[in-house]
Amino acid sequence: MKKSLSYNAGIFFLCAGAVFYSSFPAHAGSGTLEILAGQKEYYPGEPVVFTIRGRIMLAKEAGGTVIKPPFSIWNEQMKRLNLRPSCAKGMSRAYNQFCRGGVVKEVEVARCPNAFFNDYGDIDEKFSWDQKSYVEVIEPCGASTVRREVKKRVPPGRYRIVACNSIQSCVEEEIIIRGKPEVSLDVDKAVYGQGEPVKITIRNNTNRVLINYDWNLPGERDYSRKGTGWGYVEKLKNGSWLKVEPLWRCGGECFARCAMGTEFFVLQPKGVDIFPGDIRYFEWDQSRLVCIPEEKYKPAGTGRYRISCTFHDTVKNEFRIFHSPEFRIQ
Repeated sequence: MKKSLSYNAGIFFLCAGAVFYSSFPAHAGSGTLEILAGQKEYYPGEPVVFTIRGRIMLAKEAGGTVIKPPFSIWNEQMKRLNLRPSCAKGMSRAYNQFCRGGVVKEVEVARCPNAFFNDYGDIDEKFSWDQKSYVEVIEPCGASTVRREVKKRVPPGRYRIVACNSIQSCVEEEIIIRGKPEVSLDVDKAVYGQGEPVKITIRNNTNRVLINYDWNLPGERDYSRKGTGWGYVEKLKNGSWLKVEPLWRCGGECFARCAMGTEFFVLQPKGVDIFPGDIRYFEWDQSRLVCIPEEKYKPAGTGRYRISCTFHDTVKNEFRIFHSPEFRIQ
C-alpha cells in the first residue's frame, strides 16, 4: 500500500557506484506510486514478493540503461541493506579480497555504474527479495587482513521497502520476517559432490496438524508425479525453479499402482499428516527418474538446488509452500 514516510525519508544520491542517504522531510508525492507486498509476514528464507506500480524516480547510466533495483530496503535501525556488492568511491568495479598463501589477492565480483543520473518513468513490475544482504567480512591473512563481502540472510525483524517518486517524496511498505517458520525444511550441507546423498529434514514447528499436499498430481513429460509425495527437489534453470524429482515415490517406479486409492496414504512414510513437533527424514541420491519414453534414472547434474513442500493448515484453512535453503552440487 502507499504511505508517505513518517520519518525523514529523504533522497538517495547515486554517486560513483555508491548510494548516499540525505535526510529530507517527507512530502506527498507528485505522482501516484505504490508498493504492494504479496503478504505482510514472511518466514526466514521465504521470498518476499512485491509489486511497484506508478510514477517512480529511476537511476540511469549515461547510455540510458536503468540501474536496478529501483528500490531500497531498510531495517529497524534505519540502516539501508546492501542488495548488491559495494563499490569503492570512484571505482567502476567491485572487488573482494581473498587470502592465498598468506598473500592478499583481489578478485572482481561486479561492475559498478560510474556515470548516471536520475530520471522519471512509469513502472508496474513484480520484484522478489531473497531476504539476503551483502555484509563485510574481515579475516586475517598472514601479517595483514582481507576484506570481502558475502551475501547473508538478514535476521528476523521489521523491514521497509522504499521507492521514491520525487527528490523529496518516497513511499514504503513494511514487512515482517518471523523468527521461526511453521515448517522447517533443511538439508545437511550447503555444497555436495557428485553422487553424494542429500539428507533432508522436515519438521512441524506449530501446535497444529499439517497435511502434506504434494501428492497424486498429474503426470508430466519428464517424470510422473502420480504416486509421489512430501515435496520436490527443484533446480534453478534460466532464472526459474523447475521440479526435477519428488522426495518420495511409491514403489520407486513410474506410474505405480498405489497412485490411486487408499493404498497411497498407507504406503507413504507415516501417512500424509505431520503432527506438532514431528519430523520426517528423506534422502536424495542426486538422481531423477525419467518415465517417458522409457523408464530410467539419470543424474541430476551440477547446479543450484532447493527443496519445496506444500502443506495445508486445517485450522487456518490455508495452503503454504515452504523452501529449504539453496544448496549446490558441483
